[in-house]
Amino acid sequence: MPSFGLSAGVLGSSGDLPATSPLAGAIPVPTLSSGNAEAKSGKPSFLTVPLPNSNPTLGTGLGAVGILFFRPSRADAVSPSSTVGVGGIYFDTKSWAVAAGGRLVLDEDRWRISAAFAGADIRYDLYGKGAEASSSAQSVGVHQKMTGGMAQVQLKLFGRIYGGARYVLSDVTTALSASGSILPPGVGESEMALRVGALGPVVSLDSRDNQFFPLRGWAVDLRADFYGGSLGSEARFEKYEGNIRAYFPVRAVDAVAAQVYLCGVGGNAPFFLQCLYGSAGVLRGYPVGKYYDQTMFGAQVEYRWHVFPRWIAAGFAGVGGIGPTFGSYTSQDILPAAGIGVRWIAEPKEKATLRLDYAWGKDRGTFYLSIGEAF
Repeated sequence: MPSFGLSAGVLGSSGDLPATSPLAGAIPVPTLSSGNAEAKSGKPSFLTVPLPNSNPTLGTGLGAVGILFFRPSRADAVSPSSTVGVGGIYFDTKSWAVAAGGRLVLDEDRWRISAAFAGADIRYDLYGKGAEASSSAQSVGVHQKMTGGMAQVQLKLFGRIYGGARYVLSDVTTALSASGSILPPGVGESEMALRVGALGPVVSLDSRDNQFFPLRGWAVDLRADFYGGSLGSEARFEKYEGNIRAYFPVRAVDAVAAQVYLCGVGGNAPFFLQCLYGSAGVLRGYPVGKYYDQTMFGAQVEYRWHVFPRWIAAGFAGVGGIGPTFGSYTSQDILPAAGIGVRWIAEPKEKATLRLDYAWGKDRGTFYLSIGEAF
């Protein structure tokens, strides 16, 4: 399932560890944008914040994070702050996760180097692969343990476009929570204990005016992960992802945010590295682990209305789907979502928000409580 993710400002534009558990977007780590006061003054600073969270996959949790902002070179007045962070969270489902990571920005923002490590012990419900199996009420509780890490290096190609490569490696063991349970359709015994490792290219563009509450700009992440034996992986397959976000100002203080996400898997990928609907905020209203397959698409739009100086109201809607191939989608594979929410600006200078959403999916509605926007 998706990864335990430090935020974009800590690790880079995407900021994810290898996708191994339903944690993407569940543990956001707040950070300051590249235009913050610490970046301009060059003085190191340390930020500590609580991490409240609620989502339909892991339940309700509380954690904390600490982030150090610093400049490797005082002579470099162009690069945004480099960061090092550590955090953890515990959920009422007895799930927990911890992570540490950092990002170095060097040579007047010419180089961006990220690394992270994480460990997690989580419990969630798993359904069968594909829309037909996912629509069944039959699920099985699983207990998953993961340790892993990633390293990524990017070089500025031109403008605000960066290109490079990343390597991920993790060990994942999955057990059925109840004795006598049967694995869902499409999940094999060989997937219950695996080491997965991948190397692949990553290209990013980020022209947002703020990392927390952008009013304008684009954020694009394109990556391909190639898993193979020579890279430390016990499974051979490929995974391709494209995540495009755009932001448009309205009334000078409001924003329209739009997102398009595509995912495709080739080869015999384990269930936790398939394309997972509901992960990383694409789309809200669906528990991760219920809808997954070898391809996925998602598109959504959100209006963020600045009602009062520190309060923002939001409405969002979108549609997506899963299927074995992009050409095989039927009406059963299409999964709509919509919702409303409210944000409180916890840090006015950077517009760091505490977000509460209620989202309706195909099957039910659910609450989300988190720090930072969904996308």
